[in-house]
Amino acid sequence: AGGAFREANKTLLEACWRRAAAETDWEQLSELRASAGDVKYVRSLVNTPVARAARRCYDESFAVRLGPPFEEVLTPRDVLKLLEGAIGGGDNSDAALDPIREAIGLYALVEGDDMEV
Repeated sequence: AGGAFREANKTLLEACWRRAAAETDWEQLSELRASAGDVKYVRSLVNTPVARAARRCYDESFAVRLGPPFEEVLTPRDVLKLLEGAIGGGDNSDAALDPIREAIGLYALVEGDDMEV
């Protein structure tokens, strides 16, 4: 039931991810990444709605399981592309997008990357 619901409501799920991304000042996080210590940056990153959503959807030890894995509807790579497009126009080299990549990468392996995000 969970997988069918997610598939039928994929556009709603995408809108939820966009909203989660819009609630974070990614530019400020990018500045924090450059100026503050790693501990402060990671604490801030973990508390973003995107990181919390990634944990709920993709972290095997924490993810809500109602039917098949969330990845069958939206992979971490799909979410990353969606958010990069919504926030930064999809320019993968833009350092301001690094916090978005890292927020997802805290809890999900993004296929196609040499390492976790």
